[in-house]
Order: sequence, then C-alpha cells, then structure tokens
Amino acid sequence: MFVVLAYLFFASATGAAFSEKEATFYMHLNAISMCSPDHIASWDCGIDCDASSANIVNGSLRILGPSTIYHARGFVIQRQRAEPQSAKECIAIFAGTSFYDIQNIRADVEAWLTPWPSWQIHTRNGTHKSWCPSCKVHHGFASAYGELRESLFHHLQDLQCGAVAFTGHSFGAALATLASFEFRGCCSFMRVSGVWTFASPHVGNSAFVSAYSKLSIEEFPPMWRVVRQYDLIPQLPPSWLGFEHAPVQVCYSTPAANVSDVYICTDPQACAAYSHCRYAYGSMEYHHGYFGVPRTDEDQAPESCIPFEELQRKRGRWFQFLLIVVVLFMCIVVCLSVLCVWCCRDPDASGCQDEGHEWCDSSVTSSDGTDTSEMLTLMREDSGLDADDVGENSCSNPSNLQCIC
Repeated sequence: MFVVLAYLFFASATGAAFSEKEATFYMHLNAISMCSPDHIASWDCGIDCDASSANIVNGSLRILGPSTIYHARGFVIQRQRAEPQSAKECIAIFAGTSFYDIQNIRADVEAWLTPWPSWQIHTRNGTHKSWCPSCKVHHGFASAYGELRESLFHHLQDLQCGAVAFTGHSFGAALATLASFEFRGCCSFMRVSGVWTFASPHVGNSAFVSAYSKLSIEEFPPMWRVVRQYDLIPQLPPSWLGFEHAPVQVCYSTPAANVSDVYICTDPQACAAYSHCRYAYGSMEYHHGYFGVPRTDEDQAPESCIPFEELQRKRGRWFQFLLIVVVLFMCIVVCLSVLCVWCCRDPDASGCQDEGHEWCDSSVTSSDGTDTSEMLTLMREDSGLDADDVGENSCSNPSNLQCIC
C-alpha cells in the first residue's frame, strides 16, 4: 500500500504518469534499431518507421556503432513535438541482443560485477568527483557502453540537444540505463527527459541502484522499466550474484500487455510483494512482442528492415560458430576418453599396484567367505608351484583387475 501511495504522490506532484501510447512509440524505435544500418539511415524499415515518422525531425538521424569488440549499436534522432519546446529534445536508442552475433552474446555472458564508472570524472574546477560511490555493474554491459560513449556524446552535441531520452530493449535497455546514469551524473548542460527500458536484465548492485535513484530524485520516475512477468531476461543475471533492479517497474502479469493487468511499483524490493509480478519461471517466448511490437526479434523483422540475404548471412555465421563449438567439444570428449583408457591400461598410472592391495594379500577373505590362503594351497597343489610363485603370478597379472575411469 505504501508503494502505491508513494507512486500516486510523485505522479501527481510531477505530472508523470505511465503512458502506453508513449511506451508503444519507444517500442517502435527499439524495433527499428534491429534493422540494418542502411535501412535505418534511409528510414526505410516498414511498419515501425511508418509509425514513428510523425515524431521524428527529418535529417536528424545519427548512427551509433557497431562498436569494435561487442558490436553494440543504435542511433540518435531529434524528436518532433506538437507543441513548441524551449530546447531540442533528442532520443538515444540502443539495439538489443542479436542472437546471431556472438559478440553481443559475449557482452551478455560477461556477467561479473566490475567497478563503475571506470574513467576519471572531473568537475569544472578540475577535481575528481565520483557520483556513483561503491557502484558495480555488469562487466559486459559496462564495456559495451564504454565503446559507444564518445560517439554518443558527439552526436548529441552535433544535434545541439538540450534534453535527451534514452530507450532500449534487452541488452539495449542495459546500455540505456548506464547512459542515462552518466548523463544525469556529469552532463548538467543536457537534461535527461526520460528513460524507457523494456525487458531489461539486471545492470548493477545495490549501491548502483541507490545512486541511480538519488541522482533522479528531481525527475520522477528515474525510469519506466517495463517487464513481463514470464520474461526470462529480466531475471538475469541472478540476484544472488549481487544484482538489483532500478525503479520504477511496470509489470504486465499476462503475455498480452493491456492496461487492465499492469502493476507499477517504485521500490524494487517491494515489487516481489506483488504476486502478479513474482517470477515463477522464465521463457524467451515472452521476451519479444511488448505492446504488440514483435520486431525486436530479428527473425520477425520484415525484409524492408533486414534484407533476406543479410539475415541468411547472419544465420550462416551463427551456425558455423555452433558447428565449431560442437566439433571442439567432441574432440575434447574423445581426447579425454583416450586418455582415460590409456591410464586404465597402464598399471602404474591406474593405481593397480601390487603393494598394499587386498588382492595381493594371501590372508584376506574372498567375497564368498573362502579364505584365500586355502585357494592358494589348492592352486599350488594343482600346478606344482610353490606358494610364492602362485602369489606373485596372481598379483602381477593385470588382466583380472578392473579399472574404472
């Protein structure tokens, strides 16, 4: 109840309220970010470009990336508002994971926490200032964002933006979170007008979330973090690794997003109190298609967004990579199997030593209760060998021994 009252108070005080119309607009932009750079640059990407054109200033588009290592990418545009604005408002859009790009996946799986920001931050008088003490974030996300920082700043300054909104889906949502944090922390000349993330994974630790909320105290909400209850990605990396989510969470408890089943909470810890938004399990089935926009999935993108030949090349490279992984795995298995067999055939390597083993002790009892000394006596009488010969031959023959790898 406290969380709901707090949301109503801040929303009424700031005039901020969650808008599905606005969320859908940003989802169209996120779908566009998955298109090939040429189609983005020409704004020729089918239904998503058509749905967004009225809100975009012609000639304002700037391409971000792809970056050198992690292939992070996106674009920057100037927004066209119906009413006059005191300053130019821009939008920075970060593309989500391409599951045909191993470098994108590499960024996702480098899920250990690393101190952030990793660069020096200076105030106007030249002294160092940390606006995120004790903050740690996902290493892959931090590294990928670090590759795009300079071009992001350059494009926003080139467009002379006075305000900027950030958005992203999945991997792109994590980059949008980091970018909005940095701009709020050290870019007083450019106001952050909004943050809209969809299907965002965990980004940072509790210190990161606390600092993010503190920097955003004059701007409610800090972000609209839209998730589906059964989407797998917002549950990753697991919280037991030290990760937390930033507020404000907008949770849809059913696959079909509509206003009747949306739950909004400002406290990440309190979100778990909503049974409708408690993660029971996760599936990639619910990762795309937010607000009826499924084209954040490359396989759902029209040919006007990603040409068929280009998509086939991406799939081909991905399957080649999978084939290499499978072959390497099989080679490792075969090598280990050969090594195991070799060790088992070598008495010295396998531990089949004569000394100290019960089969070389003539005084032990066999599994059926027969004293082995009696067996040795019978063997001696039948073969004409003495006891020492029988004991030596029976112990030195490894063919009767079983070795388990």
